Amino acid sequence: MSKPLLLSLLLLSAPLSAQESPWLDDLAKAKAVAKEKNRPILAYFTGSDWQKLCLQYQAECLEKKEFLDWAEQNVVLLMLDRPQNKPQTEAIKKQTTDLMAAFKIVGFPAIVILDAEGKERTRLQGRIDGGPPAFIREYNKALARAEGKPEPGSKEEAAAKEEKKEEEKKYVYVPKEENKKHWSTSYAGALEKAKKEKKIVLASFTVSDPHEACQMLKGEVLDQEEFVKWAEKNVVLLEVDCSKGEAVPAELKAQNEKLQTQFKVSGVPTVVFVDAAGKSLGSLPGFRVGTKVADWIKDAQKYVAKAKR
Repeated sequence: MSKPLLLSLLLLSAPLSAQESPWLDDLAKAKAVAKEKNRPILAYFTGSDWQKLCLQYQAECLEKKEFLDWAEQNVVLLMLDRPQNKPQTEAIKKQTTDLMAAFKIVGFPAIVILDAEGKERTRLQGRIDGGPPAFIREYNKALARAEGKPEPGSKEEAAAKEEKKEEEKKYVYVPKEENKKHWSTSYAGALEKAKKEKKIVLASFTVSDPHEACQMLKGEVLDQEEFVKWAEKNVVLLEVDCSKGEAVPAELKAQNEKLQTQFKVSGVPTVVFVDAAGKSLGSLPGFRVGTKVADWIKDAQKYVAKAKR
């Protein structure tokens, strides 16, 4: 590689080491953020200022806006670096050495996907050519394989989606009228009640229009007596109706659209847990067919416990 090209790659890769970089360098901090945001950790093992493949990878993919925008919504970025010229604390050097040994990293670049506890879920060995789109495709495939799901874009995935649609079409649920009294539609009112009762807000983003997944969450969990009793003791219930058209009054629609943006809700159903100060504690997006109400409550209880810490 010529000296001018190597210098160009170094300059292009400089943001990975800058203070404003989105990459963390401390596993403990990355795990804390992963737990808070309910996301995996993308651990990147690199020689960021000397290894040619790493320099190219960074310039062609990992510092591209498309990759960083995707990462901001999907993962927690952790760089485990073995530089030659960048100063590091002894603690960070030791951390990288220990993690390379723990995950048996023998060459750069390497990417290991970790859960919020720091345990390996899957990995992407070596550089992936094709920029951010190719990286994101390979990441999704690797994660699907690790979770025993069909790979994105495969015939198996298409068949699974069709099967799920057919299953959801069979589900028709009429909400229980007596349970509507437990739900508020005012965000300000819900926060005020949460402060007074020292609880958190459980905000259910849904639609009043026919929607199979929303109906299933309502029928299989939110309208069940076991949930109602748990909610009465632990949370303040807030329904955020994201229906289009004139189904929702204008003032309430404006509030709900603002909440969708504030809590980055991209689809329904999504349940967001909010503390009494209005800070998000995390979310439970979607609804998986066959989910038991006890299991759903167990997941929700984690956010109640988190607010008390």
